Order: sequence, then structure tokens, then C-alpha cells
Amino acid sequence: MPRRKELPDETQIVAVNLLQPQVNALKQIARAKGASLSRVAREAIERYIREEAARLGFQPASDRSQNPEQPLQAAPVPNQMDGSGVAQLPVAETASERRWRLLTKLDEPMVESLVKETDKLERRVADLEKTPVSVRMTESFLSRRRYARQRLVELKKLARYLIRAGIEVPEETVDKLAELERRLNRLE
Repeated sequence: MPRRKELPDETQIVAVNLLQPQVNALKQIARAKGASLSRVAREAIERYIREEAARLGFQPASDRSQNPEQPLQAAPVPNQMDGSGVAQLPVAETASERRWRLLTKLDEPMVESLVKETDKLERRVADLEKTPVSVRMTESFLSRRRYARQRLVELKKLARYLIRAGIEVPEETVDKLAELERRLNRLE
């Protein structure tokens, strides 16, 4: 028996590239909620759309199509009852604070991965530097150098992502990435 359809007919499958730590975190959240990975991703995207649209001052297209006259509203905040039957807005946690709380749970594995991969790249660059000059124009060497450059670009992107998210990245790792870039440039 096919599973019950959850979504309306006007859906679209979209491929998205995510960092492995992000995928792991989404899977962990989906398991904890007992939901599918797709559902968790849709909920996160919908929340992001509402928050960003409210912050930027426009009505999301999905909301306008249902009711174009509806005024723009911020993302809903969960209500709490104070005992009198009147709903009270929670004061303790804003959307950005919730986002920060989630990120701080995820930051340790992501930072550990960045540090570990940076150390591996450092060993790879050291091996390239040991290669005799006479061999440095061979396809094998050039291929290894291209791979090292690609890894450097990926690790720098991850470091920027973590820093922009407010996650503390060890200064030693950031400095090491800058030094590895200089060392790779000398091999060109």
C-alpha cells in the first residue's frame, strides 16, 4: 500500500548541496522528531522564509497566493498560557536565540571536522613540498596540487560559514588555512 500523500500537487523536487555536518544534524533532528528528513527540511525552509520576509518587509509569495490582502506578519511565536487562559508570548527566547541554541549544539562536530581536515591538508601540502622540482610538472603532481587547492577552498568556505554563524573557530586553524594558501601558491 502506498504511503499517504502529505503535500499538495504543486510540489517540486530540488537538489541542494549541504555540508556533511549539516546533513548529519538534519538527520539527527528528524530522528528525534520522528519525522522524515524532507519534512524537517521543509519546516526549516518555511520558518526561514517567514522570518526573512518579515525582516526584509515583504509578504512571501506562498502566503500572498492564499490571501493577497493579508498584511505581513512575523513568524509565529509559540504561545504559553499563564493560567488565566490568556496566551503570553515567551520573553526568554527570540528566533535568533533559538537559531543560536541549535547552532551551539552543532558547532562542536563542525569545528572538530574543520580542525581535523585542516591538519590532513597540512600533511598533504607538506608532501607536495617534498616533491623534487624536476617532478613538479608531471600530471600526477599537478593533479595532487589541484586536489589540495580544492580542499583548501572547501575548508575556507566552511570556516567562513562557521564564523558568520557566530561559532568560534580556533584562531590557530584560521591562521593555518592562510599559511596553507601561501604554501600552495609557492608551488604554482
